[in-house]
Amino acid sequence: MELDFLSVVIPLVTSTISGVIAYASAKSQNKTEIEKLNVVHKSEIEKVLIQQKFEMNQFKQQQELEIARIKEQHIQEIEKLSVEIDKQAELYEKNAQTDMIKDFMGGVMKGDMNGFNNLMNIASQIDKYNKK
Repeated sequence: MELDFLSVVIPLVTSTISGVIAYASAKSQNKTEIEKLNVVHKSEIEKVLIQQKFEMNQFKQQQELEIARIKEQHIQEIEKLSVEIDKQAELYEKNAQTDMIKDFMGGVMKGDMNGFNNLMNIASQIDKYNKK
């Protein structure tokens, strides 16, 4: 009977020990694979973060360039408007002077002797316009 017991127990213990060793080996191998995957994933995440940072910097630079271009364009438009306003002011002044001279000459032609007084008034008005 002893032989029968040992003949049953020894294969059972042997298979149990080999099963435990295989389980421990598989568990160790899985742990190693998981650690490798974690390292790979961390590396990939770092690459993605670096790429995103690079793309954000490029986008920011593009925005800054576009803002600078728009500012420059507005400055040029303001300068053009300023020149146009100056030209229109000069034209208005010349027209006003012409109208005053026309009124003076019309008064002199009609025999209005107050024309010289008007001339003095016109001269003072021209000075005022020139000062403006």
